[in-house]
Amino acid sequence: MKRVTIIFSAVLFTFMLCLTQTAMANDKCLDYATPLATSAKLLAKSIAATTEALVAVNERANANEITSFNDFVASAQERSEQMVRDLNEKQQRIMERAESSKDYTLCKEDMQDELDELKELSAQAKDLLVELKDSIKDMLSELKGAFFG
Repeated sequence: MKRVTIIFSAVLFTFMLCLTQTAMANDKCLDYATPLATSAKLLAKSIAATTEALVAVNERANANEITSFNDFVASAQERSEQMVRDLNEKQQRIMERAESSKDYTLCKEDMQDELDELKELSAQAKDLLVELKDSIKDMLSELKGAFFG
């Protein structure tokens, strides 16, 4: 959760710094868009890694005949995969819009729109990460109970 907050803060800080630039070049637009795209990419990787951990813990639970989490894990995997796809698409769209932009003023407007959408996705991703983390904790507690009963 701290990681998401730090990434989001870095994106917002970078965005605010970029607003002060007055250059009207495509390179400047790319410089402006790269942190946004990177944030989306890092968030997608974080979700993928957390989901892998959830699946690994669930496999361990299944090996110990604890199957109560199977339905949730399947559902969480689907939601995580969709979120990762959405974030990857967002990253690609940000870079495509930046690369095709020739006017820095229009680029800033485009990137502001992308930032607003990325904020919404980040909030959803944060909620998903918290849910995955809590589920991993619950599964580990149940495994601990099974071992040390």
